[in-house]
Amino acid sequence: MTELLLLLGLGLVAGTISGIFGIGAGVVVTPALLWICGMTQATAQGIAYTVMVPMAVLGAWRYHSQPTLSMDWKVIGLIASTCLIGVWLGTHLAFIAEENILRRAFGAYLLAMGAYLLLGSR
Repeated sequence: MTELLLLLGLGLVAGTISGIFGIGAGVVVTPALLWICGMTQATAQGIAYTVMVPMAVLGAWRYHSQPTLSMDWKVIGLIASTCLIGVWLGTHLAFIAEENILRRAFGAYLLAMGAYLLLGSR
């Protein structure tokens, strides 16, 4: 019962943070699944990808429906098409990487992005 409540709370927090900041579920869900459920890095990432699909669809629709925003479909198409190539490559690398290296690389990425946002952004 406790794990169920934690997972439901995680979904609510991840969805809210994703809606506010436009970040993917991986930034919130992956570390939480590592901590709450003791999953492997690759398993947590796979679950995060899966829950991103409905979140991304609803989030994109909500942002697109705002009359004050202008969605640049050329930018969206260019980034989305090359992201597919990157995800194919990245998932392959995740499957062959050692668990501790994958987890540390993820942590280093989160730290680097956090430092940039806190110290280096405009």
